[in-house]
Amino acid sequence: MNHPLTMVVEGLVRLNAVEEDRVTVTERRPRPGRLDIDIDPGVTENVGPIIGYKGENIERVRDLVRALALERALYVRIKVLADAYAHARA
Repeated sequence: MNHPLTMVVEGLVRLNAVEEDRVTVTERRPRPGRLDIDIDPGVTENVGPIIGYKGENIERVRDLVRALALERALYVRIKVLADAYAHARA
């Protein structure tokens, strides 16, 4: 079962994606009090809208989730796995 913050990230990221069904959000809990959330855009077309101009979209998602995580004494790391799609943009 995914953590509620992972579900928040998934919902917000899918709203920005061109092909929302291709987006995959996974979580890991490497230790108590920490939640790692990885976002796989799925296709090259999703990378830009998820990250946004100068990273504004993903930073807003991170800011919101960090604020929610502080209330729960939780550290959250959110990473967009866009490296696999870098060759298509080059």
